[in-house]
Amino acid sequence: MCTEVSRGYPSWVPLRPLRILRMPPEGFPPQGSEAELLRQAGDVVVELKPDGRIVFVSAAAERVLGRPASHFTNLSFLEVVIPEDRITILAQFRKVVDTAGDALMRFRAVHRDGHVIEFETKFRSFINEHDQQRIVAICRDLTEQSRQGAKDREREIHHRAIAESGTRPAAIVNASGQIQFSNRHFREVFGNHSSIHGLRQRMNEENRAAIDAAWYETSQEEGLTTGHADFEFSNLDGTILWYSATWESIASEELNRQFSVVYQDITRRKKIEKALRFIAHGLSGLGADSFQPVVAMIAEALEMDRIVLGLLPENESNQIDVVVAWQDNVFLSDESLSLDGLPDRDVAGGEVCIHPTAVGQLMPSVGEKLGHDFESYAGLPLFRTDGSVLGIVGAYSRKKIHDTDLVRSVLTSFVVLVSAAIDRRRVDDEVLASRARFDAVDGSPRALSVARDVTERRRSELGRELLFSVLQHGADLAFVCEGDATLLFANEAARRLLGTSEDSDIERKRFTELLTESDAERMEAEILPLVTPTSPWSGELELSRPVAEAEDESTSTAIATEATIFLFQESEHSDQTYLAIMLSDISERRRAEEALRQSELRLSRAQKMETVGRLAGGIAHDFNNLLTAIIGYGDLVLDQLGEGHGSTRDVEEILRAAARAGGLTRQLLAFSRRQVLQRESIDLNAIVADIDRMMRRLIGESIELVTFQDGKLHSIVADPGQIEQVIVNLVVNARDAMPTGGRMEIETLNFSTPVPRRTDTGKLEAGDYVLLRIFDTGIGMDERVRAQIFEPFFTTKEHHEGTGLGLASAYGIVREAGGQIDVESAPDQGTTFSVYLPAATAEAQPLQKGGEALGTGGSETILVVEDSEPVRRLVARTLENAGYTVLTAESATGALRHCSRHPDPIDLLLTDVVLPKASGPEVARRALELRPGIRALFMSGFTDDTLIRHGLRPGKQPLLEKPFGPARVLTRVRAVLDAAPNEDPESMFPVEHS
Repeated sequence: MCTEVSRGYPSWVPLRPLRILRMPPEGFPPQGSEAELLRQAGDVVVELKPDGRIVFVSAAAERVLGRPASHFTNLSFLEVVIPEDRITILAQFRKVVDTAGDALMRFRAVHRDGHVIEFETKFRSFINEHDQQRIVAICRDLTEQSRQGAKDREREIHHRAIAESGTRPAAIVNASGQIQFSNRHFREVFGNHSSIHGLRQRMNEENRAAIDAAWYETSQEEGLTTGHADFEFSNLDGTILWYSATWESIASEELNRQFSVVYQDITRRKKIEKALRFIAHGLSGLGADSFQPVVAMIAEALEMDRIVLGLLPENESNQIDVVVAWQDNVFLSDESLSLDGLPDRDVAGGEVCIHPTAVGQLMPSVGEKLGHDFESYAGLPLFRTDGSVLGIVGAYSRKKIHDTDLVRSVLTSFVVLVSAAIDRRRVDDEVLASRARFDAVDGSPRALSVARDVTERRRSELGRELLFSVLQHGADLAFVCEGDATLLFANEAARRLLGTSEDSDIERKRFTELLTESDAERMEAEILPLVTPTSPWSGELELSRPVAEAEDESTSTAIATEATIFLFQESEHSDQTYLAIMLSDISERRRAEEALRQSELRLSRAQKMETVGRLAGGIAHDFNNLLTAIIGYGDLVLDQLGEGHGSTRDVEEILRAAARAGGLTRQLLAFSRRQVLQRESIDLNAIVADIDRMMRRLIGESIELVTFQDGKLHSIVADPGQIEQVIVNLVVNARDAMPTGGRMEIETLNFSTPVPRRTDTGKLEAGDYVLLRIFDTGIGMDERVRAQIFEPFFTTKEHHEGTGLGLASAYGIVREAGGQIDVESAPDQGTTFSVYLPAATAEAQPLQKGGEALGTGGSETILVVEDSEPVRRLVARTLENAGYTVLTAESATGALRHCSRHPDPIDLLLTDVVLPKASGPEVARRALELRPGIRALFMSGFTDDTLIRHGLRPGKQPLLEKPFGPARVLTRVRAVLDAAPNEDPESMFPVEHS
């Protein structure tokens, strides 16, 4: 009562065979379990007459289309389809009716509420029990899938538009630095490069080494996920710019790692850092020559066009005596400057004055005295220790000031330095004058006594002692520094973590020396200028741990901390300010977060590989069934034609194509790591020698092949078939690189490395290896191609010439064997592949030469169980031609029916492993109960894990692997029939695993 229609359906059809009830012409509803199956199905199942009238619709129609199934009965199928799709659907439907075949179509229908539903439908013709043609259609709702696909495409367009409109250069690159995408700003700044390493040509050697080291740490398979490096970049016009590159690992649909790289122009920041460092070093004197370099550097860093440093004469606030005047890269010779009408007049009164824009409109005298093109102004007063104004610093720019806090902080650093220097000079002059007055009395010694009330000072001291005790014994790291970050104090927790115990260890050090290089630069340029008494800073900083404190080479020498930095005054009556820095160690939290992230990443990769593996295994099984039919029938036709027939060469070409397809199947299995592996200790020299003749036929006469073999070569532990596949794949790759001929060398030798070393596919651990080296004089590869050659399905050949699996499968096999691969190549310089395979301790086993002897026929009775009709007919015909009596069955039920009813002995059960509703081993076990003494031979195109799940133990039970030809069938059948019987049924057919 049922017709099986599962084979050939799209991948979304359930793996369990789908059976459609053969309905009587009247379309009575189905009964029993099959009716329940249709009610529960998510897809809409429709039965049609050849004229397109609907006989039956499953219950899913109401859920998908909003109408009960009875609504559609006796309607024309075209009435359901929207008018725009009817002509196409009608033509394909007629083709299904006329050819009694099947077809996959897409059409749209209207839901009851008016919205459009998109269907993907499989149509198939069948004959019911009344010998009437019917068409079954399985309709899947793809509306949401199509809508999501459109959303994804729109999202991609939006993301690309956002990236292109960004103000910073940005790129997406793979682990080797090859650029997958770059935005417009990147191309404008750096030019068109295929790799970010192309930028190295315009960096200095120090920057190249630093950025290479940072990139290597993140580009490795288990490396860091983020990286950062600053570098100096030389423009084509000779100008020097600084950029900060930050990259982060991003999720990718492919298996390779990719990174988002963003570049920020930090040229101004670097200039400011340079100016601040210059200021921090102090002044060599108080003359103009001492101030000029600092003023010029500040002007360049802050993009100012005019700066004046001047001192106020006694009782004068409208004029200054100029110390340094600088404008448009020239130092002016002005000795004095009137402040009337200028913003400098307010500064001379003790105010901080900043006009970010329109200073000329606010104060017209600026244009009259200095020029009408000045746009902004920033000025700060210089104070004496008694609070009176000593002088001013005034800066003008023809641009707007965008970061007023930064300008104010840099100028503050400068005026503090100048004020302190001038004040120190004043104190020194007063001391000298006082000493001169004492010496002038009569030259004899004198004593000066001064008494002061120190009550308040003592209270202050007690408060400081209490604060010191709290800081000293607290769990957080505490530092106190001078304004320029020179260390004055570090508490016990800080000393323990930094491995210091003496005051001398921190004296004369700056706090920035305790930080990592990148954070030290960030603190100088970005953090300290922003810290004010009313504006503390909070964020993360990394302390640099002494290398000797690291537990091993893998331990990070950086200590991650959460930091709070603020300024405070020594007392209410003092202008002296200090930096307080409080740090909390968050290293353990960081390590836990990174460990969790790495675990999630490994889980995601494992799930992706499992998905790819299942897909590859399924494709391989389908290919093997198809190839079995192609090879088998091709061999039969070839035997009938004979050598002199005109079509013989055509059939041979078909068989060669099938053999190449078989190689593709093996590569898929190797890539997914689902191939049956038979590892043993083998001699690589023997494998190379064994396939030497085949390789020479493979490469042709235009290529010279030379082999060099180490006579004392170590053994390796691997699957011989897989190692042979690696060699053949590399040889084919070399051959294709020499289309006009050339020279190929294959070399084997022992190799030993005392320390780990880097290869193109990963880290090669220290130890002994066998090295297989294949060299060609071909066209070679550039860096872009070389970076992708091991990616699955990547190929440089035309679409009809290459699969892109050769090198990917070679990579998978070598990594599975514990080895690595190195590639050396350059355009027009040839290519060398170096394959490192771990050396074995055991002696190699000699390779078995030759194949199995061709099996002869016989007169025994053989029961063939195979659900694929082409394969079943091929095997039956092959055995019958050899003289055997053959019984056939397409299911377990049919096979057991033969076992119970056939009057004569059945000598051999030849069964597929995976059958509908039952497995081959289960059929064999039940057949043995009905026919004691029956032997079994299993067939399968599935992979190891599938065989095990269905109760077969590879290597323990006889197995005929698909694809096979007639000769292989006869050989294996004869071998099983002639073997000694196995009396232990449980050994032959173990209990199937659920």
